[in-house]
Amino acid sequence: MIHKRETADDLVKQERLFQVFSNHMNCDYSQFHSSSKKYRIDGYCYDSITKNIVCWVECKWYSRNAHCFLNVPKFNELIELSTNTELPSYFLFREFDKWGYILIHDGKNLVCDYTGIKKLGGTPPGRVVNYDDIEPVIVLNRNGIKWGN
Repeated sequence: MIHKRETADDLVKQERLFQVFSNHMNCDYSQFHSSSKKYRIDGYCYDSITKNIVCWVECKWYSRNAHCFLNVPKFNELIELSTNTELPSYFLFREFDKWGYILIHDGKNLVCDYTGIKKLGGTPPGRVVNYDDIEPVIVLNRNGIKWGN
């Protein structure tokens, strides 16, 4: 049995982030299936007419302050996809009642500023604890945030 890490509520929140971001980027979006073994990231945006992919996206929904953490495999996947396709990759998130993003890679270079790698994380309250929710994460600098609203 394939274990899905995202709940139905997580997927609704993720889709809402994709909606506002793709509207901001004037494109459409597609989310990877939560049990996919092909990708670790959440999805991508594309031109609905040409079907050309325009960027790669990882999403997080924070109820309070955005921690701006990406686990190492997702960070590496974003960089690898951007390097190999020359397309940008974004870390997209919600903080309180606003949304923002950090450009990770612009398709040519790694452009995000990160302050280190730490062992952090945790399981959200009310969920079954996953043993690997505390893990090595890239700590992105909040100075790189571009706010969408």
